[in-house]
Amino acid sequence: MRSRPFSDSLHSSRSSAAGRTDLSRRQDVRLHDLRHGFATALLQAGVNVKIVSEALGHARSSFTMDVYQHVLPGMGDQVARAIEDAFAATSAATRPSE
Repeated sequence: MRSRPFSDSLHSSRSSAAGRTDLSRRQDVRLHDLRHGFATALLQAGVNVKIVSEALGHARSSFTMDVYQHVLPGMGDQVARAIEDAFAATSAATRPSE
């Protein structure tokens, strides 16, 4: 039995999966687009970048952040608030009681 080339079997798999979704009408959606959408949705949902990096098969989470940092423009603000909260909690805990 002769096997089909990888690209044909991938297209067939994608076509059958697309038939069950609205993607069936979108011929311009590539596997890469679905992968990027998956990673973007996970990061926006607050999943740790290390977990997303592992799911994507990236060797380093820094690579994942380099690729997807544009997706999360508010991430710097979140980090700043977390640092402020941590300092506030530390100074409140070390402040002598009156």
